[in-house]
Amino acid sequence: EVELKTDGTAPVVLKDLKIEDPRQKVEVQVIKTSSSRKKTPLKGAQFTLYAGEDIYARSEDGKGRGRLLVKAGTALAKAVSGKGGKVIFNADLPNARYYVQETKAPNGYQLNTEKFECDCSYRDQTLDTIRVSLTVTDDELKKDAQERSVGSIPGTGDRTPILQLLGLCIAAVAVICIILRFLLHSMAERDSV
Repeated sequence: EVELKTDGTAPVVLKDLKIEDPRQKVEVQVIKTSSSRKKTPLKGAQFTLYAGEDIYARSEDGKGRGRLLVKAGTALAKAVSGKGGKVIFNADLPNARYYVQETKAPNGYQLNTEKFECDCSYRDQTLDTIRVSLTVTDDELKKDAQERSVGSIPGTGDRTPILQLLGLCIAAVAVICIILRFLLHSMAERDSV
């Protein structure tokens, strides 16, 4: 409620005035890179954004906290890095503390289990969006670990399939020889009777 007082000489003009105060938005960007390949961006890493603290609604009187909206540790969003290794979380997130964790590594790389914290608390009233950027690196799997993770897929120049094929051919010839010997032996017995 506003009370206007005048000395009687100035006219009082009443107008409807609409004032908007939009809530600051939050954007968390993750850039996924290889630790050994000159920071090459990596495609195919899955990240999950978690609440880093309990997040409460405003109280009705605007003073203090209202009801609990999100409990700390709750997964809020998942995304997979694209061609440039980027993931952007920009859902309608309130100002708070968050953390990001890699939940699936790209093929050929180790999972980075570190929690990457990001403070998206309110600051600077001139900003319409709080932007936080994180870089997450992964180490390549060692060759024997890659083979276990992908399965024993022979590489270029690997002679394993040739040896397997050769073994199958020898086994097939042996089976044919046994069958022929059995047939010849049976025919020889019939002729002698």
